[in-house]
Amino acid sequence: MLWIGLAVGSVLGLVVFLVIKLSSWVGHRLPRPRDGEPNALPRRAESSQDIATYSQRRDAAIQLVDDIKQELGELRIDVVWTITNSALWDVAVPSSTRFFTSLTVWEDHRGGWTVDETVAAAAELKVLWRAALDTATRLGINHLSVHDRPRADTAIKLVRKAGSTVSDAERHQLMTKAAAVLSGIMSITIPRETMRAIERGATPSELEDPAPDSYPEELQ
Repeated sequence: MLWIGLAVGSVLGLVVFLVIKLSSWVGHRLPRPRDGEPNALPRRAESSQDIATYSQRRDAAIQLVDDIKQELGELRIDVVWTITNSALWDVAVPSSTRFFTSLTVWEDHRGGWTVDETVAAAAELKVLWRAALDTATRLGINHLSVHDRPRADTAIKLVRKAGSTVSDAERHQLMTKAAAVLSGIMSITIPRETMRAIERGATPSELEDPAPDSYPEELQ
């Protein structure tokens, strides 16, 4: 019986030894909490520097789009440019449609986007803006039908003359004539408020830029 007791004691000793070693190994492998931290793994908090960086990135993206809108508005009140490069306002032109659609999405949904989404959307808008602008200037007056191009040239001459005359009455008369000519050009697209201002006889220097009216009417 003595040997049986010795055998049982040896087995129990071996089990205790293995349990101690296993506990020591597992404790070594698990991450140890730092002083003052709970046992659960801590979640990295955003530092004030992170928050400032996010804010700077968002502000830069918003400024980028504001600059595009500013350039768009300046072109809209440049009547000669608008007539010459009317493809920019024509939603039948794919590059113009893509740009104005994306700009509308920006205006309607930007408030709910993350910083990364805002930055990505602004960068895409810049690319689409350059593409729409390049397409419009490349097409130029040739975007119009062959029949309408001489009329567009006549309207451009009237607007330029209105901008150079010193007589208010003559300027008004010339711009009214230009509006009449433009109204007869079926293949041209002019921003709605720009056309209304011309019809009122407003000179190029009197045109203002209400931002919402920079969008083609079909997208409003």
